Amino acid sequence: MQILIEITKNDEIELNKYSLKKEKSFGSRPFLIIVSLLIVLGIIFIIKFSIENKTDPLMLLSIIFALLLFLGFYISLPFLLSKVAVFINIIVMKIMPQKIGSAPDKRLYKITDGGLYGESQYGAALFTWDKIKLIDENKTHIFISFGKHGIQIIPKRYFASEKESENFTSEIKSRLRGKI
Repeated sequence: MQILIEITKNDEIELNKYSLKKEKSFGSRPFLIIVSLLIVLGIIFIIKFSIENKTDPLMLLSIIFALLLFLGFYISLPFLLSKVAVFINIIVMKIMPQKIGSAPDKRLYKITDGGLYGESQYGAALFTWDKIKLIDENKTHIFISFGKHGIQIIPKRYFASEKESENFTSEIKSRLRGKI
């Protein structure tokens, strides 16, 4: 099965929106467990230190709280900056004329035994099945994720019918069963 598509500026904006929405945050379970442990240990330290030295526990609590705020800000800063960068990219792409930038870009995708083969004016690549981490879709696009190595976007408007689009994603998902 193969499909010839053309990626437009609007498709690139949709890809940026998707990546902004799907990017993992610091709300993961291990991060929350570590922060919770740090807070509990900090409170235990404050109580023990205040009892032993007969000092005001509120002063120590405020120092540790300030350190935790600084630590939280320092850890989350790269994540926040990446979100801001994608958001700015979306805004710039919306106001940028169509002739500037990489869009439109014609691409050919083929489902092969070895993986998903992609070809464009910039080159060709075979995305092997073990490299594909996720296939996702919304009403207008199919997103094929390679984890940290990027996302390919396929607009559904290039399929002859909704059934053809479903067959394309089903074919890829069937080859990925047990691998993702």
